[in-house]
Amino acid sequence: MSKVIRNFDSDTTIFHEGEVGRHLYIVRSGKVAIRRLIKGEQKELAILTKGAIFGEMALLDGGPRVASAIALEPTECDEISIDLMRHRFDKMDAFDKALLRVLIQTIRQTLKIYDEAMDSADILPD
Repeated sequence: MSKVIRNFDSDTTIFHEGEVGRHLYIVRSGKVAIRRLIKGEQKELAILTKGAIFGEMALLDGGPRVASAIALEPTECDEISIDLMRHRFDKMDAFDKALLRVLIQTIRQTLKIYDEAMDSADILPD
């Protein structure tokens, strides 16, 4: 179980969409872009700054990464291992665990519906 500080250079990919998640991250400094492949083009979903948490869904439900994370400038993050997350998750009460699982399933289902809609649309989202 570990938490370490990681430094990423500008334009460094922290993780790729579709990968298995082994860590989540908390931005200490810098900026991170969250990007998703939509109709063959990378679309920026968010820009994260100090205090933002990313990469958590893949750890909590074991699914693939739903987006890529790229450092936009020199960036420092806390990197939290899957083992530490599982240890903390195991300490949660049953209701909180169930609620978290439902929320993650809802997000993944919403992304699936969105992806299907984009596949049949003639335009790309901004």
